[in-house]
Amino acid sequence: VAQTWSVVLPMNHAREYHTATLLQNGNVLVAGGGDNGPLKLNSCEIYDPANNTWTAAAPMICRRGGHTATLMNNGNVLVAGGFGSSGYLDSCEIYNPNNNTWTYAGRMSVPHYGHTATLIPGGAVLITGGFNNNGYTNTCDIFSLGWGVTGSMNATREFHTATLLTNGDVLVAGGSGDLGYLTSCEIYHAGVWTYTGSMSIQRFSHTATKLSNGNVLVTGGAGSNNGYYYWCELFNGSTWSTTGSMISGRLYHTATLLPNNNVLVAGGYNTSTYTNTCEIYNACASPAQPGLISGNLN
Repeated sequence: VAQTWSVVLPMNHAREYHTATLLQNGNVLVAGGGDNGPLKLNSCEIYDPANNTWTAAAPMICRRGGHTATLMNNGNVLVAGGFGSSGYLDSCEIYNPNNNTWTYAGRMSVPHYGHTATLIPGGAVLITGGFNNNGYTNTCDIFSLGWGVTGSMNATREFHTATLLTNGDVLVAGGSGDLGYLTSCEIYHAGVWTYTGSMSIQRFSHTATKLSNGNVLVTGGAGSNNGYYYWCELFNGSTWSTTGSMISGRLYHTATLLPNNNVLVAGGYNTSTYTNTCEIYNACASPAQPGLISGNLN
């Protein structure tokens, strides 16, 4: 398969800090974000990859950016928190793609921004940490039929990662909080958080991708060390080990598991500028081999 990028039709509205969620029918819901103006957006649109078209969807109830959007087992999308016209948000809403409607979904116990949202076994959505008017938070909320509070993390953190493990537990790694940039990691099991092995370096705004063998690949980010990291690590369920480094250091990037178990890393921020470079991590290669450059975003 040729490793190439193709330009597709642009969205109807420029936006950043938005979300993009793959729906069960194969379309993609893009929601909210900002466009460098004073107000966040409530506009939404749907991309149909089969026809390369964008269609306006019903707007969210609330303007927001930096929120999370989680596809639930019933095919609806839960949008939680973020930042909007009234500041940091605790409000949530649900999109029903069958009738193109948004419904108010209650409030979390505290506002969350820079948080994570993870669909856990049983269909609930776990919200962890973030930032609000009171500073960094370790508060965790859980949504099922409504909102409830679950056990708090041991450390306050934002711009961390949260990864569902093969056994149904959730691994939270790194971030920044009251203790500064973090190497620490903890695991959520049945409402309780327990520290596990720490990463070798402090990271925030990194990525964490579960591979098909159950290991978790962490790439990039930044911390107290100078620059943007190209170093990567693997978590095997209890301990961390180093693996092949990326060609470029980057943060605010994305990492996506491909069907062949390779990981596509795209974009981000590097050396005081945004980058369109991309590279692929070969999970089967020797740890000494870095990912191969795949090309540039157009």
